Amino acid sequence: GRRCGRADPILGRSRRGSAIRRAALAALAALAAAVLLALFPVWEQDWGWQVRAGEERLTSGRPLSGRDEWSYAARGAPWVDVQWASTSVMGAAHLAAGPGGLVALRAALSGLVALGAFSSFRLSAAGGSSLASAPAALCVWALAFLAMRDRLQIRSEMFVFALGSWVPTFFAASPSTSTLTMALAVAAAANLHFGVAPFVACHACSLVLGEGLGGTIGLSSLSQQRLMPLVFKCATTSLALLANPAPLYAARFFWHHVFYFRDKLLRNPDHVRASWASLAVPSGTEGASLWAWAAATALAVWVYFRCLSGGPEVSLRPRGYQNPVVFVASVLTLSLGCLERVRIVPFAVLYLLPVMMAGAASLGREKKRGEGGRSNCEKKKNLFYLDHRAETFWWSLAAALLAVHFGIGQGIRVGSHLVEGQWPVASADFVLEENLQGNIYHTFTFGNYLVYTFRGKHLTYGDTRETIFHANEQEYFAAYRSPPALRALLERHSVSTILTKIPGTHPLPLGEWRDIVREFTPPDEWAVLFWDEVSIVTARRVPAHAAAIAAHEYTMLRPALPYNLFLKDMQSWTGEQVVRFRSEVLRCNARRGDTNLYCALCAAAWASIVVDPLLPPAMALEFLDRLPPIAQGLERVRHERAQLERKLRLGPDHVPRHGP
Repeated sequence: GRRCGRADPILGRSRRGSAIRRAALAALAALAAAVLLALFPVWEQDWGWQVRAGEERLTSGRPLSGRDEWSYAARGAPWVDVQWASTSVMGAAHLAAGPGGLVALRAALSGLVALGAFSSFRLSAAGGSSLASAPAALCVWALAFLAMRDRLQIRSEMFVFALGSWVPTFFAASPSTSTLTMALAVAAAANLHFGVAPFVACHACSLVLGEGLGGTIGLSSLSQQRLMPLVFKCATTSLALLANPAPLYAARFFWHHVFYFRDKLLRNPDHVRASWASLAVPSGTEGASLWAWAAATALAVWVYFRCLSGGPEVSLRPRGYQNPVVFVASVLTLSLGCLERVRIVPFAVLYLLPVMMAGAASLGREKKRGEGGRSNCEKKKNLFYLDHRAETFWWSLAAALLAVHFGIGQGIRVGSHLVEGQWPVASADFVLEENLQGNIYHTFTFGNYLVYTFRGKHLTYGDTRETIFHANEQEYFAAYRSPPALRALLERHSVSTILTKIPGTHPLPLGEWRDIVREFTPPDEWAVLFWDEVSIVTARRVPAHAAAIAAHEYTMLRPALPYNLFLKDMQSWTGEQVVRFRSEVLRCNARRGDTNLYCALCAAAWASIVVDPLLPPAMALEFLDRLPPIAQGLERVRHERAQLERKLRLGPDHVPRHGP
């Protein structure tokens, strides 16, 4: 056999080649998972205005004006697209392939994050030659991806995530020009999304300090000659943030988000603090992200101090992570940031990833003499065979962790379209087709879609560019709660059309129901013209809307109330009301495309109870059949279908329970 202290070069090359193949397989698995899990339909906040900004810049061939031109509430107010680089790419992707281009771009950025993580593994000083290292690195990636996954959305922020995942690699790959490389990375981040670019700057400065200070722990050993160059490098890196075309505006934009919760009236799901409520639901997206981040932080700290201390002569820690004081200070700062704002979690995880990857690379590493501890030749166990058993364990664990990703949340839901049931797509199309006049009032969230689809044909009230609409939050909040406040807002802004979310049902005592639509928009002033699954369109009774109201008004159907509420009132209807109700039901179900759920259920409830040759059970069943698959599985749809099928079996002579 081999003598202790003499390596077998053939066996060494074989093991290295095998480890390289396993590392490539692990990276490919991470890439495939990251891409597949990012191919879901577009649902994110902010994408609408970002696409429009990018498209206008590309198609007009000039920068945007620096003033708001899209809304009537903030028209002319200073607004600069400080995220111009990322919005331009998003605009180009949408011009090329519509929403499908945005989905493909999201998947590509998600894949870049995965490859950036494995680039740290490849450059690790530990070598990663053990057969167990590659699957262990895949486990690390699965944990990190769980923490980041909720924020990997098609918006300008994700471009900075993709860039940030490569910052440690850029730093390690260019030791002689690291200051210039880090400054360029920070400058790029400042033009992709200035609001989160400071996190890239802090990461870069941490790498510069960690590399320059080395393993020094006490400040007493630092000399001015050693410290001043590091201060200069950090200052140069940080000043690269000013490379944005509008640095002062961008700085105010960032400062606004630092004190985001001050005087904030409206809740934004993108800006939330960590809470016990979210931690209590680890299966939720926010809870899973926080728990995965906490686990990654604990693992990284343990790996840093217990697994990567190669001895006085050799450091297994990644380049830029050598100094324990800088590392601990960075971890603590990022941890406080994550608790204050959950959306910071990806930046914290991206900082920890190189350490965790180095830990994976160090598994089963054969210590060299002089690194401290016993030489592997002195051990009685054969590490080569241990590697095979460890390899099986780590591959199994990696498969289980990846399976978790495909089993939670949306899993794999491939779609190159806008997600159903979130945006007022059909309602916006109706407004454009009927050429409804005047200013349009809507929610800020809907404004993100409307500013994208109206494209200058209508001004909007506001959208998710929060900084320029901060002054409107008070009136918006009051209008949501009070009909007089809404009336004042509508008069103040000369609003003639309302496109807003369909209110939820509000039961009252004695079996009555509160009709929010009629309470806030009285029928003598406003007419209900259209609704889709999420939104409703009402138009002011003005001469410009006379033709649209005559053709499309609904007076009997009330989508904010239960669909079968008419059963309570129909006994007292006049013949004219019966005709009007049937006409509205048929008109509502005659729309192009998928049938509206409320309309189809109204038809089913009517046809299952009333003998009406103009709306028989077979026709109502056709309406139900035209519902989207997800709606056909609803319990109320199955119930109405069963009622209609029962009536068809009993035949036309069956006496209904009620009649008009």
